[in-house]
Amino acid sequence: MDVFDLPIPALALAASLPPISALLLIDTRRPYISRYALCVLSYLVVCCLIQLGYAFETALSILTQVPHYYSVTAREWWLLLVRTEFALSNLSIAISVSSIVGFVLLLGKDQRARTANTLRTAFVSFVIFDIFVGIETGFTFVQYIHNLVFDFLGAVLLSTFAPFFVSRIIPPAVKKQVLV
Repeated sequence: MDVFDLPIPALALAASLPPISALLLIDTRRPYISRYALCVLSYLVVCCLIQLGYAFETALSILTQVPHYYSVTAREWWLLLVRTEFALSNLSIAISVSSIVGFVLLLGKDQRARTANTLRTAFVSFVIFDIFVGIETGFTFVQYIHNLVFDFLGAVLLSTFAPFFVSRIIPPAVKKQVLV
């Protein structure tokens, strides 16, 4: 089994982590089914943000790797981007990473903890999956450095936007008190 045979573990993560997140949420005013629905919605937001990041990275890679990209029409470029991004292996990695990041994000008690948890988890998850993919496909040192830079930038951007959007769905349990 190689890294590209990930659909079953990715689906297992996506199916098992939202119910656990719903159980671990502090908010007991809501019934379990509504907490579960909010957790699934939060996971989808994180998955969309991660998929957008991977699409941006793929778009830049296509522009730098396709020779004479100016001779490729916009339609061909979009088709290549969609085919590359929505390949089964890429979706499996995005679902796995988003499930892990979404789970750890929801463990945060306040906005600061959610942001810090997201940054750490996203960076480590991105790097680990890039190392696995690099081992399978034979990355060069330059490709590892390229991916490390994009992993860091992606983790910083994800830790900025994901807690913001998720806090609109599931507010943090602890509110900071302002001393007057």
